[in-house]
Amino acid sequence: MEQKYWINIRDKPAFLSRLMRELSSDDSQILLEGDLSDCEFQLIEKLDLSGELFVCDQGASYVVLPLREKYIKSILNQVLPYARVVHKISHIQIQKNESIQLLIGDNFHNECISVGPEVSFSFLENLKDAGIIRSFLSDEDARKKYLRTR
Repeated sequence: MEQKYWINIRDKPAFLSRLMRELSSDDSQILLEGDLSDCEFQLIEKLDLSGELFVCDQGASYVVLPLREKYIKSILNQVLPYARVVHKISHIQIQKNESIQLLIGDNFHNECISVGPEVSFSFLENLKDAGIIRSFLSDEDARKKYLRTR
């Protein structure tokens, strides 16, 4: 992934929702990994699932779903209740045009959230103005900051 910005998030559900909408297209997918046992993706009407829920060797499960505007509300209805997206879903990726554009790791750990070039500076500024994110750093500045503190 070509990381463009590293993000410090204030409102995790709102951030995910806005990024899903920003990155949705006919060529987009979302990967969710973690404890998905309470999610019922098969109930999403007309969802073009190319597979099923997979269980990894470590016991964590993951699913890859098409990320189209018409599915976003239904997907969010599965991952947002009971703070699943924060406490049970440990990793999220959004791919658009065969390139990863959003990485969220380790349950939204500050050093594990970045976006690619499809997410613009002005979009992030709007999220900051709306109070959804606290700040964002360029990849170069983030690497200096986080590598220097170790």
